[in-house]
Amino acid sequence: MRTPAVYQDFEPHFGRPTSYTKEIGESVVVMMAGGCSQNQVAVRLGINEDTLYDWVKRYSHFSGCLARGKMAAKAFFEDQIIDNLDNARYNTNLLKFAMANRFGWSDKVEQKQSFTVNVNHTEITNNVVQSLPESMLKMIGSDRTSKTLEIEEKDD
Repeated sequence: MRTPAVYQDFEPHFGRPTSYTKEIGESVVVMMAGGCSQNQVAVRLGINEDTLYDWVKRYSHFSGCLARGKMAAKAFFEDQIIDNLDNARYNTNLLKFAMANRFGWSDKVEQKQSFTVNVNHTEITNNVVQSLPESMLKMIGSDRTSKTLEIEEKDD
């Protein structure tokens, strides 16, 4: 059943009315472009950080603003790096810490590899037999043409 056009943009709201406006979304981009974190943005807006996440789910405009804000915040800190390349007094360790924690930067590259090894015991045995010196083959009673190597186990 199709929803009548008059109800297509209707979003039912329960509880207190939202204080979100598109201007708030744009101000988030500006704050984050100055290096603010999501927590700092929530504090400056006077809202709980959970409200930010709720707005992301409810308002596509806000979701886009927050995404642009994250990019702008990262660019802010990257600019700090570029602007202070020649500044010996600049705390690069603090900047590195901020970049690692906020944007996932890392010194090391971790690579995970997995593989499966299939072992053919007959082939290994044949290769071992072929590589044994002639004197050892005589001692164990075999020759290079045998396909199996019989080994006696002694009980002590």
